Amino acid sequence: MQGIDSGLRGDRSGGGTVELAIQVQALKTRMDTVLPTLATREQLAQEVGALRSEMKHEIGALRSEMKQEIGDLRSEVKQEIGALRGELKHEVGALRAEIKDSIGELRAEIGGLRAEMHQTVASAIKWGLGIGLSAITAAAAFVTVMSPHFSSFSRGREAVAAVAAEPAELPTRP
Repeated sequence: MQGIDSGLRGDRSGGGTVELAIQVQALKTRMDTVLPTLATREQLAQEVGALRSEMKHEIGALRSEMKQEIGDLRSEVKQEIGALRGELKHEVGALRAEIKDSIGELRAEIGGLRAEMHQTVASAIKWGLGIGLSAITAAAAFVTVMSPHFSSFSRGREAVAAVAAEPAELPTRP
């Protein structure tokens, strides 16, 4: 470097031209080794920039494509859900109608059983009253038939008189 500086400044001693030629050759060699590196770095920066912009473009394209596909899937899922919702509404409506019919049949059956139960209870009451009245009538007949045998007893007379007498004629308790 010192030789280059002295040669450039005009130090023209006897071997200056040869020395200058050697220094210029060294400078050229040095520049040839440095310049390709700089050019390669520049090219690398350009290529990296180009790759970066291309990558951004590709990522943007993929993003928009994915958004489109997701939107399509979303609308397809919405349609499927809507169809399922419609089917479920139809099925639930059919089940409601079926349950309503079953409840109507059950109510009719319960009404029939209720009427049958009322008839059975009424029949049982009639039978009970019939048997009770028959028993009372039989007891009255028995007392009437047996009253001559009870006449010697005062209580027997009162019992016979109570059965045979009208309610207004019944003795009151003291």
